Amino acid sequence: PTSNTPAPAAKPLNIGGKVTSKSPQFKSWLANGTQIAKNWNFPNVTNMYGEKVTQEAFLKAIIYIESNGVHQKTNGQIITSSCGALGFMQLMPNTAKGLGVNPRDPKQNIAGGAKFLGGIFNKGKVAGKPSLDKLIMAGCAYNCGPYSKRLDQSWSSFVKDSKAPKETRRYGLKLKMCLGIKLSTEEEMVAKQLFVPKSSNIDQYARNTYSYAKGIGQ
Repeated sequence: PTSNTPAPAAKPLNIGGKVTSKSPQFKSWLANGTQIAKNWNFPNVTNMYGEKVTQEAFLKAIIYIESNGVHQKTNGQIITSSCGALGFMQLMPNTAKGLGVNPRDPKQNIAGGAKFLGGIFNKGKVAGKPSLDKLIMAGCAYNCGPYSKRLDQSWSSFVKDSKAPKETRRYGLKLKMCLGIKLSTEEEMVAKQLFVPKSSNIDQYARNTYSYAKGIGQ
């Protein structure tokens, strides 16, 4: 129906409030990102729990790794990295501009991350890799940039490559944990060197990481 009454002004979202994966609107934001992710050339991978890895699970893993599920602090400040990346999926402002999204808006932030990952999965260095390599190195490409020459190699070579960025090797290993994919003995050794506390049982650490990532939005 139509009316001569002006539409009410859109209410700003949580101005000054905390915005996280536990916010009531998060499920709809994630669903929107997952809808975009249906256009990914996504590999068919089953994790060690017998679950098929889905686009939604992948997005949740990236959100967990990037921001621990926090977009905006209680004081209204958007989570910002030292290099200026913003929000849930830590989008750089220029990247977001190129994708046509506002990285400060949580729904658009996730949508932008999903669009950027679409470019990684569908073309470029990662797109033609075997299923598991493609899955994990898409995350690496999200971290270090899709044009890095280091992405030319296989994941098994990349994770051992001392010249590859430690942050990106760590990213790939943590992504495997988030998705419930078992690490090889060699990967476990690298994970202990890079980020798993020496006092931790790595199997338990991996299970906890999987649970935390799966719990995003729950």
